[in-house]
Formats: sequence, C-alpha cells, structure tokens
Amino acid sequence: FLNHFDEKGTQEIWRHPAMGVGQIVEKLVQGIKSRGGDIIYNAKVLEIVEKDNLITSLALEIDNERININPKMIISSIPIENLHSMIFKTKLQDKKIISAKRGTILVYLFINGITNFKNPWLNVSCPNLKIGRITNYSNFKGRMVPKGKSCICVEFFLDSDDKIFDLENSEIVKIAIDDCNTANLIDEKHINHNIVLKLRHANAAVSWEDYLNDKEKLKLFERAAKIKNLLNINRPGMDKASYAGLAAADAIINHNYDDFYQKTHPIEQKRQ
Repeated sequence: FLNHFDEKGTQEIWRHPAMGVGQIVEKLVQGIKSRGGDIIYNAKVLEIVEKDNLITSLALEIDNERININPKMIISSIPIENLHSMIFKTKLQDKKIISAKRGTILVYLFINGITNFKNPWLNVSCPNLKIGRITNYSNFKGRMVPKGKSCICVEFFLDSDDKIFDLENSEIVKIAIDDCNTANLIDEKHINHNIVLKLRHANAAVSWEDYLNDKEKLKLFERAAKIKNLLNINRPGMDKASYAGLAAADAIINHNYDDFYQKTHPIEQKRQ
C-alpha cells in the first residue's frame, strides 16, 4: 500500500486494494458475522420517521414484506441530498442544490485483450463528448483484471435530465465505444461484455469544495448533523469516506458523538 515509482517515473504500486475495494467490504462482512451480527440484503427503505432530532422509526421492504425498525443508531453513506429528501420528505428537484441536478452513467467494457493506453484513468475535457473520465482497472498493477484482459469504465458526467438517461443500454454502450474510438483507445472487436449503470442525481465529480461553493448543500449537511442518532459518513473521496466510517464506529463504541462531525466535517477534513 505504498506509492512507488520506477526509474521512469511510472507508478508501480497504488494505495488501493489489489483486487478492488470489494475486498474491504468482504472483510467488514466477515468481522460483523464473526461477532454475531446480521446483514440484510436487498432491503428497500420505504420511510424514515424523524421527531425532535431523533430518528424514531425506519420502515423497510424485505421480500415484499414491510418491516418497521426502531433504531438506536443509523450510519448512512448515501448522498446527503438523498438522505435529506428521505428524512424531511422533500423533493430533490425542489432544492437549489448543484449536485442534485447532476447525473452519472457508468459503462463498463470487458475486453479480451490489452487497451491502447497505459494510464489508470483519463480525464476527458472535450466539449463535443459526454464522457468525463475513463478508468482502466487493468493499469492499477493489481489483480482486479486477469492477465491479458482489460476492463474500463466510461463515465458520463451529465445533467440529471439529460436525454441519454432515456436511451436503451445498447445505445449508451454504442456512444461509449464510439467516443473511445475517436482516440483509438480500444479495439471494439475484442469487447465481450458490458454493464451499464444509470445514476440520476449522482454527481461523479463531487469534491469537498462543493461544500464551500454550494451553500445549500452545506445547509443539508448541517441539518442532518443535528439528528442525534444519525451518523452521516458520506464524504467526497474514498479516503475521507473511509475515515468517516471508522470515526463513526469509534463514536458508537466510545459514546463520543459530540466530536464526530468536528473530526469528519468535509471542509475541516481538507484543512487537516
């Protein structure tokens, strides 16, 4: 997990799990289950009831059955805009929040061969393209992709009402491939599988500066922080979000909730 560059300045080792961030999740699951904890999958949150700065009830749908929970504590990693909307029954489009107006589409292309670029990612700034970034998981020097094969993620940075969201997945894949072909990044003939994820109201370009530049977003953050049994750990950047998760666990174990948000405030984290 140490950064290392060879004599040509190429980064050989990354601060990244060798087989992807899923390794972290797997370790967490093992730890929870080994201590008698339960994990509920495919649970849809139907309602969050808040009263006097406490979440008193959480309604879930599991296997078509409604289940009500009276939580002692909730840790949430979902975007603050969505969390605020669920708790306070507001609509995202009613809020003048920059990031809530944004959307992201991810197109994963699995390639039987090597790509034509060695970068782990490319930031795309061409105004004629919808692509904002291309990530190449094969170039992180880990074991996320089998040797001799490639997996890239073509990321579309969009407005949440962009018409691309209404296209069929096959049409979106074609746009992604065509845009990659403009720079000769891949060989289309070797693509053997694809996955498309449409994420309206998800801002892939979010950063800590949003809390400085978007005052409405900061207001939502500070309103959620007043809820006594809610620890919001959604932060820009995997490192900051991971730290917030660890701090939340520490707050619960040691009952030091008062300084949780002070330690993990998105603006204060950047200053530290």
